[in-house]
Parts: sequence; C-alpha cells; structure tokens
Amino acid sequence: MPIQFVAYDKLSDEEKRNVSRIAAIVKIQEKPVTHNNLMLPAEVVKQVQTALGNLKITKYGKAKDKFNQDTHTRCWKKYQIRPNAKDKNPHNTNATYCIYDKLTGHYGYTQEWVTFLANEMQDETKYNALYQ
Repeated sequence: MPIQFVAYDKLSDEEKRNVSRIAAIVKIQEKPVTHNNLMLPAEVVKQVQTALGNLKITKYGKAKDKFNQDTHTRCWKKYQIRPNAKDKNPHNTNATYCIYDKLTGHYGYTQEWVTFLANEMQDETKYNALYQ
C-alpha cells in the first residue's frame, strides 16, 4: 500500500475526518548487536573526565584534561585489564572491564570500567602513581 505523508495542520476539516479513520501499525524489529554495551577508549575518556568534573591540570605549561587518552592507557596497563597491542593473545582481557573484538581488532570497554576509573582517579595518590 502506498503511503503519502501530509501536513495534518494544513488539511481541511473534511480531510482531517478522513485521516482520523486511518490507522498505521509499525512493527519495530530489534536486531541483535554484538557488544552493544561496549565503548571505545575515546568514549571512556570522555565519560571519566566528565565524572571527575572536567578537571584540568597543567603539564609542561599547558592546561589539559586531567583524564585523557594517555591516562587511560596508563590505567589499563597498571590494572592489567588487557594485553599490550602486539601480544599474541589479545583476547586475554579482564572481561569485567574489557573485551577484544577479533573482527575489528579493537578493544571494547564496559561501563564497569568507567565507574571503576572514575572512583580510582578521584584519589590523588592513585592518580599520581600512574605518572611515577
């Protein structure tokens, strides 16, 4: 059946009465999505930085986000949630926080990882330990 879209407010009273008798049913099919709840590092950085109140630090005379890509890399290394890039077993991750996607060759991070990092990075001692 062909569908024609019209601006309802521009219809005459007679046309509006005719339209009110027409019903449409739309069935939305949800397709399964692999790793739908995972995020890439940039999103992790953004969420943790926001959770920390978008704090800035000064390094080498420049202001930058307290939690950035470098900080994230230091965290996954320190907490050993995934192997280094050239590891022969990239799937050896802490699945609570990170999952390797063989198809794309990327690591996806969980909301639990964001929550964990947001809590850990509020402790200045733990944050500063990343840079020692």
